[in-house]
Amino acid sequence: MMKKERMVGTRLPESFIADLEKIEEAEQSDRSTVLRKLLAKALRDWKLEHYAQEYGQGRMTLARAAEE
Repeated sequence: MMKKERMVGTRLPESFIADLEKIEEAEQSDRSTVLRKLLAKALRDWKLEHYAQEYGQGRMTLARAAEE
């Protein structure tokens, strides 16, 4: 099964670009791969924090939080 991907463009501060270049060199990887990897980690972290907060405030059951 082929993954569906969409192109996303954004402007980034020079400091982000400099950091990306350091990571690309350290990981010996291209920019797209580095960005996908960083974004995937940021999304996982956000979801964990968000759903834990929702559960803690009684707006979501533990079962539903685990599904998300």
